[in-house]
Amino acid sequence: MNQISQAVGIACVLIFLSTGLCLAGSASLLGMSNDRQENVNQVDFVFDRIPGIHVSRSGQRVRVEMENTRVSDSVRKIAGKDLTPPLVRVKLNSEGAKSIVDFYFRQIPRSVDITRDKGSARLTVNVFWDRQQAGSRPAIQDQRVGRLQPIRHGAVARQMISSDYTGGWTDFFSRFEWPPQWDLPVKFSLPPFPGPLVTENRAFLPDALVEMVNGGMWQAVENKTTELLNGDIGGRQADLYRLMLAESLVRQNRNQKALSVLENMEPGAERPQIRAWQIYFQVRATAGMREYYQAARIAETQRKTVLEETSAAGWFAILDAEMDMALGEPEQALDGLEQDLAYSGAAGCIASLRKGDVRYDLGDMEAASDSYDQAVSDLRLVQQYPGSLARYTSLLYRNQQYDTAYRHWFLLSEILVKRAPVHKPLADYWAAMALFHSGEPNRARLMLWEIEEKAGDSEAALRARLKLMDLDVMEKPDPDFDALLPRYDSIIEAGEKRQIREEAFFKQILACHLSGNELAAVRQLGRFFDDYWAGDLLAEAQALFVEIFPDAVGAMLKQEAYFEALTLVSKHRDLLAQAPITYGFLYDLAESYTRSGLLDQAATTYRYLMDFEKDEKKQARIFLPLIRTFDQQGNHGQVMRYAPDYLNRFPKGSDRREVFYYYVRALAKTGESREAARMLRENKRPVHEKTDLLAGELFFEQKKYRLAACYLGRASAMAGESGLPETDFKQAEALFYRDKWRKAASVYESLLDVDEYRGQAAFRLIRTYLNMGSRDKALNLYRQMSEMEIEESWLALSAQEIEIENRMN
Repeated sequence: MNQISQAVGIACVLIFLSTGLCLAGSASLLGMSNDRQENVNQVDFVFDRIPGIHVSRSGQRVRVEMENTRVSDSVRKIAGKDLTPPLVRVKLNSEGAKSIVDFYFRQIPRSVDITRDKGSARLTVNVFWDRQQAGSRPAIQDQRVGRLQPIRHGAVARQMISSDYTGGWTDFFSRFEWPPQWDLPVKFSLPPFPGPLVTENRAFLPDALVEMVNGGMWQAVENKTTELLNGDIGGRQADLYRLMLAESLVRQNRNQKALSVLENMEPGAERPQIRAWQIYFQVRATAGMREYYQAARIAETQRKTVLEETSAAGWFAILDAEMDMALGEPEQALDGLEQDLAYSGAAGCIASLRKGDVRYDLGDMEAASDSYDQAVSDLRLVQQYPGSLARYTSLLYRNQQYDTAYRHWFLLSEILVKRAPVHKPLADYWAAMALFHSGEPNRARLMLWEIEEKAGDSEAALRARLKLMDLDVMEKPDPDFDALLPRYDSIIEAGEKRQIREEAFFKQILACHLSGNELAAVRQLGRFFDDYWAGDLLAEAQALFVEIFPDAVGAMLKQEAYFEALTLVSKHRDLLAQAPITYGFLYDLAESYTRSGLLDQAATTYRYLMDFEKDEKKQARIFLPLIRTFDQQGNHGQVMRYAPDYLNRFPKGSDRREVFYYYVRALAKTGESREAARMLRENKRPVHEKTDLLAGELFFEQKKYRLAACYLGRASAMAGESGLPETDFKQAEALFYRDKWRKAASVYESLLDVDEYRGQAAFRLIRTYLNMGSRDKALNLYRQMSEMEIEESWLALSAQEIEIENRMN
C-alpha cells in the first residue's frame, strides 16, 4: 500500500467552519469522517451549509477556497498543530469574505477532486497519490490513528504514533532504501545539425560550409565563416554567417566569444527568423556560462519575439524550460513545455524527454513515465542527456523493473566515464542494487565491495558501505551490533549528503536498540530529533522512541539518574503522551520527580495516574504519595480533598494511618485545630507515632499538658530504642508543667546524652531538682555542666536558677 495512503492522520485534520451570518465559534460539530482507501486520502470539511468551493493544486500545495465563509477560532488553534506526514503545514488566510485553507504535503499529489454531501453539509477533498510511489520507499509509513476528543466549538484528534517496523526493527535494514537521486548538471540542448537554421537558408550557404556543418567540424566552420565575413559581404548573408559562427563557438563551449559575435548583429524587422535565432543563441551562450538568471532575463524580455511563428520557437521553449530546471523551478519549466507549440522531429523528442524530467522532479511518476515512453524510442538521443537517462532509469528502478534498470545503469556508467566521471560510482551503485533486487546478491556484493574500495568517501562509497553493513545484519543470525557502531560513526562524519548521515545515524540508533542498550538508543534519539527535526526519517525515529522510551527511562530511574531521566521526559513530553506507558512507569516517574524536588511535576503525574488507573488496588497505592506531595508543597487544601476520599473508600487500607496523619495535620495547618483535636481524641482513630506526636504538639500548644504528655509519651514509646528526642523533650515539658517532677526528671536525664537537647535539658533538670527539693543534685549537675560542652547561655541561665533559689532560702 502506498506510504502516503497509510498516513491516516491526514483524514484526522478537521476544518470546522461557520458560514453566512453564523458567528465564528458558535456552530456545532456535525461529524467527522476518517476514511482511507488505497492511494487516496480524504480531508473532511463540515459546515452548517456548504458555501461556494474551489479546489486547486500547485506542486505540493492543495488550496481550498470558500466563498462567504469564516473560519472558527477552534480551527485556527488546531490547524497548525500535530501535523502528520506527508501533511507538513496548514495555512489559513482570508480575502474579504473568502476563506482560504492551504495544505502543504511533503510529496506532490497526482490529482485532487472534491465530493459533496449536501444532506449533512459535508465536503470531502480527495487527495490522490501515484500508485508507483508504493515501491519506492515501502518502509516510510507513518501511521497515526486519530481518536477524537471533544473541545469547545470543535474537535481535535489525539494521534498515536507507530511504524511498520514497530516491534521488528531488524526489517528496517533489509527494506528501507532512499529512492535514487541525482545531482547531474542540466545539459542545454542544441538543434542537431544541420538544424532548422541551415535547412531554411540552404540557398544562401556555400556547399563547403554545409558539408562542414553536417560533419560536425565546428573548428572548421568557425574558420570558414570568419574567412567569409572578412570579405565584401553584408545583409542577410552576413547575418547568417555570424549565426553560423556563433553556433560553432557555442558548440565548442566558447560562449563568451559567441556573445561578442551575436552582439554585433542587427537584423532588421524584415528578417524575424534571423532575429529569433540570434536571441536563441544569446540565451544559449549565456546559459552555457552558467549565468542562468541573466539568461532568464534575456529570455523573458524577448520571448514574444521568438515564439511568434518562427522556426526557433520550439527550441527556444525547450531552452527556456532547461533554464527553469537549472534554477530549480520544475513547475515553471512544465508550464513552458506544455505551450501549444508545433514541436517536430528532434525538438518533439527532446520536449517529451524534458517533460518526463520535470514531471519526475515534481513527483508525478505516472505522467513522467508517459512522457519518457514517447522519448526513449530513440535511445541514442536519450544517451546524450545523462540527467534524463538517470531519471528514466530511476523510474524503472522505482517500478521494480530491475533487469532493465540494471542495463540502463550500466549504460549510464559508461557514458559518465567521459562526461561526468565523479558521478560514475553512483551509477555503479544503483546497478549493483538492481542486481541485488534481481536475485543476484553475490554479484551485487562484489560490485559494492569494489565501489567502497575505489570511490573513497564519495556518496556512492558511503552508500555501498551502508548496504554491506545491512547485508551483515540481514544474513547473520546473531549480528554483532556493537561492532557496527564505530562504522556508522565513520559514515556520519564523512557523509556530505544529509540523507546518508540521517540513515547512518538512525541505523546506529537501531543497532543500540537491537543490542539491548536502550539507554544509549534513547540518548541518541534525543540528538537525532535535534539534528534531523525536518528529516524524512523523523516519523520512524518518533515511532522507535515511543516504543522504547518508557523502558529506557525506567532503567535511568533504577540507576538513580533522575536528572537525565526527568530532562528527557520534559523535553519529549509530547511523544511520551503517545507511548504505551504503564502504571509502573508513571509511578516510578512520579517518585523520581519527588526525589528531585520537582513537586509540581510529581503531583501532576500522580493525579494523572489517579485518573488513568481503574484498578482500585493500584489506585489506593497512589493516594499516600500524592497526599504527601501536596503536604510538602503546603497545599493543604488538596490534602483535605484526597485524604477523606481515601479514608472513606479504603477503611482497611494499608496507608490509612499515614493518610489520617496528613489529614489531621492539614486541618491544624488551615486553622481547623478544634476539628483536628476532636479527631485526634477519637478512640478508634488510627494509631501512629507521627499522629501521636502531632497530637502532643497540638495539645501542648493548647496548654492541655495532661493530654500532651499522654500522647507524647506514647509516641516516644512507639519510637523504641531509636527514640525521638524532640518528642521526649516535649513530653518532659508537658510533665514539668503538670508538676510531675520525678517523671519529668527521668525524661530530662535521658536527654543529657543528646547533643541537640543537652543544654536545654540540663537547665530544665536543675529547675526540676530544685522543685523536688533535691538542691544537692541541682548543684552537682551545675558543676558537671562545665565539663559537658554546654553553651554558655544555658550555663548562665542555670546559674541564675541556683542564685534565685539561694536567695529564697
